[in-house]
Amino acid sequence: MKKIKKVAFYFLISLVILLTISYISIGFTQYQYLQTAIFYAYRGSTIASINDADKEILQKSSKPEKWQLDAKYNQYQLSKEENDFFEKYKTVAFLVIQNDKIKFEKYWDNYDENSLSNSFSMAKTVISLAIGIAIKEGKIKDVTQKISDFLPEFKKDGKENLTIKNFLTMSSGLEWSEEYKNPLSDVVRAYFEKDLYTQLTNRPIATAAGKKFKYSSGDTQILGLVLQKAVKTPLSRYIDEKIWRKIGAEKDAYWLVDKKGNQKSFCCLHSNAKDFARLAKLVLQKGKWNDEQIVPEEYIKEATSAADYLTDDTGEKVKHYGYQFWLLKDKNQYYPCFRGVLGQYMVVIPEKNAIIVRLGHSRGNEFKNFMPKDLYTYFELGNKMLDESK
Repeated sequence: MKKIKKVAFYFLISLVILLTISYISIGFTQYQYLQTAIFYAYRGSTIASINDADKEILQKSSKPEKWQLDAKYNQYQLSKEENDFFEKYKTVAFLVIQNDKIKFEKYWDNYDENSLSNSFSMAKTVISLAIGIAIKEGKIKDVTQKISDFLPEFKKDGKENLTIKNFLTMSSGLEWSEEYKNPLSDVVRAYFEKDLYTQLTNRPIATAAGKKFKYSSGDTQILGLVLQKAVKTPLSRYIDEKIWRKIGAEKDAYWLVDKKGNQKSFCCLHSNAKDFARLAKLVLQKGKWNDEQIVPEEYIKEATSAADYLTDDTGEKVKHYGYQFWLLKDKNQYYPCFRGVLGQYMVVIPEKNAIIVRLGHSRGNEFKNFMPKDLYTYFELGNKMLDESK
């Protein structure tokens, strides 16, 4: 009897080992990012160096357009309380620009005007701008075109009727976990994934499309894959040629890609504060730069309008989001915003022909009108600088 028990014990141990080895061999490809992701979730994301990352270059303009300085450049003196607020959230850059001239400019933490910073989700808005250009060029019919026209994986499993607009407005209804501190979440996996195409095109349906807003980096990544199919060229090259070089960028920028060359469209454009500001200026000018209409004006108007036919988690109509643009509410007005997870912010203020840019290592945890409260402080301070420098 003891011998039988002993044999059974070793058989069970062998079976567990065999199953574990099988699981590892089968699942290794899917979870090979996990060790790095666990460290990432523990340490947190960073705006810093991209030295060892896979990346594509967005080349500076052949005719760089240097920002002019306002006659009252940097005359505004930060109070101790204001400076303490910037330092509390580890700000690295703050710019206030009006009428194409810099009114205020300051850097912290050994950053300067040339220092690179990860845009994080500000990159999502750039993808939206590129969608507008592809529509202008006829490479995409319009925002109602089906995703399945570009990605064959969407011709089945109930995903046949999903449209580009569903993904622009974060209402695809596809399953996605946007948890930055969970190493097993979809968004963390995407950050380290070696094959984004496979990960993203295998997402199942969770809810009906075009009904509810749910923030999803996966939706933007699908837009990036669609764009790459539509324009038939690497996406970074398309954005480089159609946007970056045309807006007078003074420095090269970098966009991270996976091992297969798929651009990480939901994040990961690296540039400096002054060149990021050019993207906001393009929106401020309704898609026009000098004499060229780069992005259709009508598209800019649609993209910066609320997708208020959708509802949010509270059941209220969505007022804070358009086509990959956040909309900051202030005194019953809404201002288009680029927004990244650690407090990468750009706000467009049309009535003052102005832009506010803030980059940094962290942001606050409290929200107001779906916006981090600290963004409101930067917005109010920027407006104060604009008003006092008249």
